[in-house]
Formats: sequence, structure tokens, C-alpha cells
Amino acid sequence: MIKFPEADSLPLTPAVPKPEFRGDAAYLLVGGLGGLGKAIAGWMATHGAKHFMFLSRSAGKSDEDQAFIKELTGMGCSAQCFPGDVVDTEIVRAAIDQSQKPIKGVMQMAMVLRDIGVMGMDIDSWNQATRPKIEGTWNLHHLLPKDMDFFINFSSVGGTFGYYGQSNYASANTFLDAFVQYRQSLGLAASVMDIGPVDDVGYVSRTPATRETLLGTLETLLTEQNFLDNLQLAIARSSPAYAPPKSDDKLAGYMNRAHIVQSCESKMPIMDPKNGSMWKRDPRMAIYRNIQKTSSLETDETTDHLKQFLASVMSDPGKLDQKTSVEMIATELALCVTSFLMKGDDEIDLSLSLAAAGVDSLVAIEVRNWWRQSLGIEVSVLELMNGGSIEALGEMAAKRLKDKFGAT
Repeated sequence: MIKFPEADSLPLTPAVPKPEFRGDAAYLLVGGLGGLGKAIAGWMATHGAKHFMFLSRSAGKSDEDQAFIKELTGMGCSAQCFPGDVVDTEIVRAAIDQSQKPIKGVMQMAMVLRDIGVMGMDIDSWNQATRPKIEGTWNLHHLLPKDMDFFINFSSVGGTFGYYGQSNYASANTFLDAFVQYRQSLGLAASVMDIGPVDDVGYVSRTPATRETLLGTLETLLTEQNFLDNLQLAIARSSPAYAPPKSDDKLAGYMNRAHIVQSCESKMPIMDPKNGSMWKRDPRMAIYRNIQKTSSLETDETTDHLKQFLASVMSDPGKLDQKTSVEMIATELALCVTSFLMKGDDEIDLSLSLAAAGVDSLVAIEVRNWWRQSLGIEVSVLELMNGGSIEALGEMAAKRLKDKFGAT
């Protein structure tokens, strides 16, 4: 006879809480109109955020920025854009003073790359890479309210493990890691993400040569969803409650749960001479074992098919002119829609628009996220819903992929 314990004593697997943002507060995204910033703002908007402030040197000036702001407006959000440098104290002060709502969170994403060997680096190259993260962060610290829910700093694994030619960038990121400890010591919200290369959005996705090099040495990159999952954790741990306890025990070691390192695994054996992982010789990674557990999503035959197709057109963008390429993308999009609508094995006619296929605004957001993550190009919900048939959307995707990969 099997006897179970009392029901209330059965262990339960803790559920991951859904992210929640306040509709009566403003959130400041510094450098937040790049690929990662747009992905973050869209994600926040789907989870309650209503008021956004964007501060960067060109915030709101491009057609892409305006299209994205229009998209946020369509989602019931407001967006204020402040073109200027976060290093400029008066620009930061003016932006904060013009906030339409109390500011309850900030994401410091300012980044400038000036890669050069340390022996050939001049002071200008050093300052250009360090000032946005160092002086800009001090400005935010001094001028923003002290009662915010989170203060997220976007650092890099380059500051954790180091990388050739990036001593200036690494130093700036190391400052952010230490700065979080300082804010925690004051009882203020703070956390930091040391981010690895993200495939779907951001700098790497916009730089094919860099992406190809990273894939060649790591064979894997972070996905947008990996990034957002870690961002949710960083927001939760930005609370002062997560500050490391003070201890006089010098042998106790140091651990900070508000300092999150988001690096990449490597599918290539650690001793392979082609393995270019920046951490492979780091003593802190001595216990690393090259074991992979691939998710069902990553091993899905359809996903592999699409990845193979994208790899082929990256090396030969001219293939995107072929009708078969458009049909292939449109078919993958239709399969995505079928999955989100839970229609099983039912096929969707490529001549239908998304609306005619049954896609509403919420599903359209999921389709937009799939488009960004799977194809690595931008699209708005409005473009998807007003873009005509699924086949026409395939043509749109093919054209944007062609532009991305530099085809003529």
C-alpha cells in the first residue's frame, strides 16, 4: 500500500513570477533605442509599463526610432525622447525634470566601443569608451530619485573575463560591477548584468562580421529570450534586500546575487585550438565541463532548417532574390503562426493576411518576437498586421535580410 503525506506538505516546484511594471510610473532607458533597448521596451510594455523615457545621443531622430515610438503608442504607452549625452549633467537633469510621471526605474545601457591595443591607445580612445559608463552612471546616481524600484547597469563579460583590444571597455564595465556594491552599501536599489554576445538583437546582430567570428569560435550565442530572462532576474535582485551581508570574516569569500554574469556556453571542446572563448583559460572556470543540454526548441527540425537557410544566405545574399527563398520564409512564418494559434497540423494559406488567419494584437506581439529572434531583423506589430498576405511578409523579410547582409 502506498501512503502519501498530507497534501499541504508536498513539495512544490516554485513558479517563475511574471514580470510586472507600474502603469503610473516612468522608466528611463539610457541608450535605449538600439536593438536591445527596443526589445526591452516592448517586453516591459507587454507587462504593464506605460511611460518610457529614452536618453541617448540620437534618441528619436531616426525614422526607425519614430516607427518604434508609434508602435509603443499603439500599445497604449507614452514615450519621451531626449537626444543628448548621459555624460552631460545638465542634459540628464533636464530630462529628469521633464518626466511626466515619477521615475521608478532606470536601465543604464550607454555603450561606446573604441577597440585598440592598450599600447597603442591614446587618452581620447580611453575616455570615449569609459566616460558614458563611468561619468554617465554617476550623473544618474546623483540626479535620479533615491526610492526607485531598480537601477540596472548593463555591463559586459568583457569586464569579467577580459578581451583583447578592449581594456578601455573592460575597465568601464568593471567600474559598473563595483558601482553596484557602492549603491548597495547606501541601501539603494542596484544590480548589474555582465552580458555576453546576443544573437537576435543589439550590436552583434547588426554586425555580420562580428557575429560570424563569434559563431566560429563559440558555435553558440545568447538569444533575446535568454537576455530577457536574465534581465527579469536582475530587476528582481536590484532590491536592497539582495545586498551581500556585511561580514568581518575575510575567509568567507564574496558573493553578490545582484551581480549576474550572462555568458555563452561553448559547443566546441574546451581544448580545441579553434575555441575562442574568452574565459577558457580563466582559473575561475577550471571546473567547467563541456556538457550541453539542448532544449527542444534548439533541436527542433524547423528551427534547424531556418538556421541553415540563414547561414546560406549570409554567405550568398543573392539567394534572397529567388522565389523559393521568399516561399521558405513565408512557410516558416505560417508555421510560427500555426503554433501560436495552437492549430496543430493545420496548414495556413500563405495568401491570407495575419488578421485573416486569426492573429490578434497579442499574438502579433509573439509573432514579432519570433521574427526578431529567428530572423535577426526588426519589424513592428503594425507592419505585420498591415503588411498584406503571409507571402508578402515573406517578401518583406527577404528584402530586409538582403539589406542586412549587404547584398546589392
